[in-house]
Amino acid sequence: MNKYFNFKSIALFFSLIFFASSCNSDDKKGDDSTNTATSTTTATTTNAAAGESKKAAALTGTLNNLWIEASKFRVLKDNKKIVFSFTFRDPDLLTLWGWQCKNDNCTDNFPDPPALELKKWNASGTSYGPNVIFGNVVIFRKDVKPIMDWIDKGYNYVVFVPYNAGDYIRYDIKVTNDDPHAESTTLTLEDTGIDTNPSPPKNNAN
Repeated sequence: MNKYFNFKSIALFFSLIFFASSCNSDDKKGDDSTNTATSTTTATTTNAAAGESKKAAALTGTLNNLWIEASKFRVLKDNKKIVFSFTFRDPDLLTLWGWQCKNDNCTDNFPDPPALELKKWNASGTSYGPNVIFGNVVIFRKDVKPIMDWIDKGYNYVVFVPYNAGDYIRYDIKVTNDDPHAESTTLTLEDTGIDTNPSPPKNNAN
């Protein structure tokens, strides 16, 4: 009777040990699953935040003042519209390239390459963001001759100074005799009274 009782006691003892070990193993698996899920969520959140940060950085920036030699501007006709397109140039320059229309209504093909490739002077106080519309900008044909008249007074450079007009970007056209090759140079600018217009939608003049 005692032997039988002891055998049952031993069997019960080992059963309890096996049960306790199984519970501990399940607890550990549960902890590992929880830790893995937490790590995955954290990594996903971090990657998403980094992606949004890169996107925001790509969509925002400061516009540069731009310039071109007056001699290159002067070779254009003084009674034809000039159409500028925004273009990114290496390494990080957002600038304008311009084509002059062949006819009055710009219905003929544009010449290639562009007549005007504007260069970077320095950073302006005008910024752009996700809501800015980067459409073409134009100098209407009636406004080309006044710029030519300023150049004929002896100015050596034509400078484009950007500003925000609602969701659009426009440029004041100025002239100077100061050399803008050095970005840090402070230029003495003369205002021509002409600026670029977004096109579209403000393309109803010529």
